[in-house]
Amino acid sequence: MYYMDEAGDYPMTAAPYQSPDTGKFDYNCDVDMFWFVPEATRTYTITANEMYHADINAVILDEYGEELYVDSSTGDITMNCYLESGRTFFLVLWSENEDINYYQYGIE
Repeated sequence: MYYMDEAGDYPMTAAPYQSPDTGKFDYNCDVDMFWFVPEATRTYTITANEMYHADINAVILDEYGEELYVDSSTGDITMNCYLESGRTFFLVLWSENEDINYYQYGIE
């Protein structure tokens, strides 16, 4: 099933973040990871929501894999994260329901 995954489960296989977009949990228990480098040092708002269910989780990791921000509350994700420019960060998303599902996500 891993060959179907568009956004990898690990930093080495992570997909680049591309403006607000939709993604898909391609199989049960899929984790999607996106990397991005902020253009400016400031507070960014990270959002994510599942299109057919309402329980998505998110983590922001730094380039060393350290968790900086976590949102595992029930429902949609809205995290305000202070991030430094020029550093690589990873947005990790997964469904608490562990099912195949589309989602929307954004970093603004």
